[in-house]
Amino acid sequence: MNNDEIAKIYDPKTLEADEKPFASFFEQVASEFTAPQYRIWVGSGDYQRRICAGVQDDDSGVVVKIYCKYQKPIQNPWNAFVIQRVREHFESGSTQDLLINCPAVAV
Repeated sequence: MNNDEIAKIYDPKTLEADEKPFASFFEQVASEFTAPQYRIWVGSGDYQRRICAGVQDDDSGVVVKIYCKYQKPIQNPWNAFVIQRVREHFESGSTQDLLINCPAVAV
């Protein structure tokens, strides 16, 4: 997780009030990508306008961030395409982190 987001290891008992509406999303991520190979993080940033789950491959250290809220809640943030994309990214051997459900930013 990058430094503009407060991140903690996922534990359903420690979700903050702004994260609780997304509890089922975090649980789905955690049930799909399980320990010991993967570590699940919960992150929020920009005054809770962004909330995401981070899936970290413990072998490579690579993280895939999956946003469930980016300014406003994202419709269906966890679906078959997202699961496939996460798996493909880890299997590719890429050393770069990946953001999913993140709007493009103009530079």
